[in-house]
Amino acid sequence: MPVRMPHSDGKAEMLLWILAVLPTVVQCRAAVASPDSITTVPVGGSVHFPILHGSEDKYEVTLGKTSPNPLKILAWMSDRPESPYVIRPSYRNRIHFRRDGVIEVQSIKTSDQGTYEVQTNYFGRELRNRDRDQFEIHVVEPVSEPRVEISRNASHVTLNCTALGSGPITYRWERQTDAAVGNDTFHGALLVLQNDGLSGHTYNCIAEDCCSRQISLPVSADFNPASKSRNYLASVLSFTVVVVLILGLYLLRKSQSSPPRNQGPREFQ
Repeated sequence: MPVRMPHSDGKAEMLLWILAVLPTVVQCRAAVASPDSITTVPVGGSVHFPILHGSEDKYEVTLGKTSPNPLKILAWMSDRPESPYVIRPSYRNRIHFRRDGVIEVQSIKTSDQGTYEVQTNYFGRELRNRDRDQFEIHVVEPVSEPRVEISRNASHVTLNCTALGSGPITYRWERQTDAAVGNDTFHGALLVLQNDGLSGHTYNCIAEDCCSRQISLPVSADFNPASKSRNYLASVLSFTVVVVLILGLYLLRKSQSSPPRNQGPREFQ
């Protein structure tokens, strides 16, 4: 069954139509490739290649890679889009033609980086012609889980957040507060907390780049954790002493209330 595309006088209008029917892109997980531009996609994400054409005649579509190594990936006819006659084995389970005029490549790998070309060949009454669009795909590693370093002195606590990624990383901190108040946000990798009575709160570092985001485990900004630890140990020790005293008193009272044992008949001389 042929794939029908709305009639358009130019590629620009066709591109706007295709973008309008695509689902919302969240965190670059489904990046939309644009002709003659660089599209950044994270490892494990997906990319959509739009098919741009303006003819109602029968046509053939091919997707290939032109660099760094040329290879043919996918090819099918418009009257049989569900049955491609060319599909590269390494793409078989992660490439799909969509009815809204998009080629979707899923589970992106670092080896998928390069220049791609979508070519449309028309077969009508007129002389055979073609459309050709190129797309540059840049694959990046997702940002790593943030690492938090804590340093303390008498006046303040410093939280320093670091993460690894393929591109620029932005940082922000969220302080967990009472639900009625909401969370406070602080921008930057370095967070300096003054000793103002807020040391009991917990903080999360959020690191993100153009295509991914990671959140650290919550950290506490107590100003004197050693003192807190000593207080905890003292409480545990006090509780243990009380338990031992209660157990000792119980055993003593039990021994005093027990009747004397029968020692048997005595011998008289």
